[in-house]
Amino acid sequence: MALPMLVQGQHRRGVWDEAFAFALDSADVASGKSVFEITKPEVIVEVSKHRYGADMFSITAVNPNYPPDLLRLQAIRICEIVGTPARGLFAGTTSIRSDPRLNSTRATFATNGVIDRDKGILRISPIIQAFAGARPPYTVHGIMILFNGEQPTPNVLRSYRTPGLRLQAIAVQNPPVVEYRIQLLSQDPKLLEVPDSLPAEQEPLTASTLPSSGADWSLWIPLLAGAAAAGVLVYLLMLRATDRTHRK
Repeated sequence: MALPMLVQGQHRRGVWDEAFAFALDSADVASGKSVFEITKPEVIVEVSKHRYGADMFSITAVNPNYPPDLLRLQAIRICEIVGTPARGLFAGTTSIRSDPRLNSTRATFATNGVIDRDKGILRISPIIQAFAGARPPYTVHGIMILFNGEQPTPNVLRSYRTPGLRLQAIAVQNPPVVEYRIQLLSQDPKLLEVPDSLPAEQEPLTASTLPSSGADWSLWIPLLAGAAAAGVLVYLLMLRATDRTHRK
C-alpha cells in the first residue's frame, strides 16, 4: 500500500508546492513585508503613451543572457492578449559604450489597449500572463512595470493578492510614474488574472504612496524619476551586483 501512496504523493507534489509557497507568502504579509521587499524583478517593463495614442513598450531582462527569441515571443504574446498586433518589434542584445556590464536583452514595440486614459485604467494582466510559463533558468518570478508619464487615477489598481500572485503599486508625482511590482506565485496564466480597475474596498492610489515597510523608500524616488533613461541601467547594475554578492 505504501508504493501507491508514494506515487500519488509525487503526482500531487505540485499542489503541495503551491500550498507551501502560499503559506510562506502569507507569513510575509503577516510580518509586514511588502512585495517590493521580497521580490526582485527579472524583467523590467516600461510603458508610455505616445502623443499619437500608441502604447510604447521597452522591456529589459535583468539576466544579460536572456534569450532574445524568448523575449520576442513574450512581447508578441502581450500583444495577442491585448488584441492589437505589435508594431516595430525589435528584440535583441544591446550594449552601451562597449561596457559588457551594461549588455542586456531588450525588446521594443508599440501596441494599443494597455493605457486607457479615458477610463483611467492601466492593464497589467496581459504583461503578467505573457511572462508566465518560461522554462528554467529563464522562469520569471518577479516583474517591475513602470508606466512612465502616468498619474494614478481613482481607478488604478493599488494592490492585489491571490494564490497565483501578489502585486503592489507606488506612484511618483514629478515626473509622473506609476510602478507595479509583481510576485508570481504560479506559472499558470489562468491564475494570473488581475482586474483592470480598483476594487471597491480599496482606497485610490495617490502620488508618493509608498509600501509600508522598514525600507527607506525615499531612496528609490530619484531612481523612479529617471527610470525612462539612466535609472533602469543603474537598477540593472544594482541587481546584477546583488546576484554576484549572493553567489560568493
